[in-house]
Amino acid sequence: MNSKLQLIILILASLTLLASCDGKKKIKTEDGTVEIDVNKGEYTFQGKDGKGGTVSISGGGGAKIPDSFPADVHVYKPSIVTTAMSMAGTETVMLQTDDPAEKVIEKYVQEMADSGWEQISEMNTPVMSARNYEKDDRRVSVNVIADPKSGKATINLSVTPKRN
Repeated sequence: MNSKLQLIILILASLTLLASCDGKKKIKTEDGTVEIDVNKGEYTFQGKDGKGGTVSISGGGGAKIPDSFPADVHVYKPSIVTTAMSMAGTETVMLQTDDPAEKVIEKYVQEMADSGWEQISEMNTPVMSARNYEKDDRRVSVNVIADPKSGKATINLSVTPKRN
């Protein structure tokens, strides 16, 4: 993890504590803007990644699929977006659904194949299933994690440029 991203995480954690006083906090620096709304359970960061690019992170109730997220990568429904991040050509989205993990991963296997993605690896454990796909110059990692107590599933999607 680079030092810029560590700083962002530290700022988000600090702002969460500061925001608890009145519920909202916004800080602007030359590298970007962090906003926390504890009352709504939302946070955002818009800024620079330190390498000439940009970083966008959102989470909580205000998180949504970024416009830059590829349309040919399946987004499971029904689900809610808990975190979304765009940085250095990588798009990462975390979703949560009430559906069981087995149903979710089966849907991903079908939908990704239907969208022309080639599955290049898979891993299954009692609480997690992972699939990696390639298409054109991109890779997608799909991780589905089961919560044995609630029966719900967390889905982590990460789209990255393919590196040779």
